[in-house]
Amino acid sequence: MRKARDYVREHYQDADLKGAAEYCCLSYSYFSRTFKAVTAQSFSEYLLGVRLREAESLLAATDTPVTDIAYKTGFSTLSYFIAKFREKMGITPKQYRKRILDTIKRNKLS
Repeated sequence: MRKARDYVREHYQDADLKGAAEYCCLSYSYFSRTFKAVTAQSFSEYLLGVRLREAESLLAATDTPVTDIAYKTGFSTLSYFIAKFREKMGITPKQYRKRILDTIKRNKLS
């Protein structure tokens, strides 16, 4: 499954289960079952986590608009990105960025 993880890291913007299975030279169904057995999560759950972590990094380190970050990290719609980000972080991407910036400002003043 290391090869599958490499595939996701390299292609997270447009990765999908079929592409990952082909990259690993496995059938779609065998790959799906094996990935879940080895990682304890489905391929789509794993991919979503990678995309959200990359989005967190971009929100914290750049001033790229949230919409652009959503599309750069592989989300097909802004609303889906916001919903999944909020589900994981408990706040919207915009609130997350504001919280990071506020923390940086407080640290500079200290």
